[in-house]
Amino acid sequence: MALSHTHFDHSGNIKLFPDATWILQKAEYEFIQREPLNFAVLDNTFKLLSDKSKILLEYDIFSDATVKIVSTPGHQSLQLTLSNHGVII
Repeated sequence: MALSHTHFDHSGNIKLFPDATWILQKAEYEFIQREPLNFAVLDNTFKLLSDKSKILLEYDIFSDATVKIVSTPGHQSLQLTLSNHGVII
């Protein structure tokens, strides 16, 4: 499961996927472990991530550069490389 960022409106149902591998930017993960934003992130939401499988970097989904999760300021985004359109974020 990839999260664009950790505000509650983007991560509120992560508990529904307890066996998922999480794809999250390392800086975002480290920040929420240190300083959860009570107004934006539910305090206990990310405690469950500490023992879960996670990928904390930019990630090439199919190992062919066609679908990647990339860091964008304050978020992570999906980057598609399409043969007929080029790169789309």
